[in-house]
Amino acid sequence: MSDRTTDWVERADRRRNTLLGGLLVHGSALLTTECTVRNLSESGARVQVSTFTVITAPVALLVVRLDRAWAASIVWQAGLLMGLRFERAIELNPDDTSEPDRTVRRLWVARRF
Repeated sequence: MSDRTTDWVERADRRRNTLLGGLLVHGSALLTTECTVRNLSESGARVQVSTFTVITAPVALLVVRLDRAWAASIVWQAGLLMGLRFERAIELNPDDTSEPDRTVRRLWVARRF
């Protein structure tokens, strides 16, 4: 992980400013932390948590309003903000078999209604 104030990260995709509620699912225990998605692109996002939280791998970002979720890695973290790079989209369908993806899907189903 690098410090965003010292390393310039050139982005291939343009990010859109957003103000979406999100959920970070992280760590081997699959803990959840609510966040705000500040901007979003096809390759990553900038998210903000409300209190300092240690976020450990693996990490997934769930945005219920968009019906989308991604497995991600943390590129930088500065205070309550962090930059995520998406590794792959998580399919929110019932046929998914991996445990982290099943957990993200259950959270999506529980929060969308």
